[in-house]
Amino acid sequence: MYGQSIENSYKLLAGEATFEQLLMCICYLVIDEDQEFPEDKLPVFFIEPGKKPELDEIDEMMRYFENQEDYEKCQYLKEFKLKL
Repeated sequence: MYGQSIENSYKLLAGEATFEQLLMCICYLVIDEDQEFPEDKLPVFFIEPGKKPELDEIDEMMRYFENQEDYEKCQYLKEFKLKL
């Protein structure tokens, strides 16, 4: 769930999705009665939507993506941080 919260917040910061789009995706999931809701689809956010991110929050997101070896996202966050 931690990773999903960072991914969701990144999508908002990078303009890849709006809050409404992220919630809409959840509305169209079909889950069988005997299954639990998939944790990786929960509408969780590392940074509260609409809130200005703190520098340490951006640093934490960068560490997460660095561990995932997703360096393009790290680069975007580095540039985003400079604009704050």
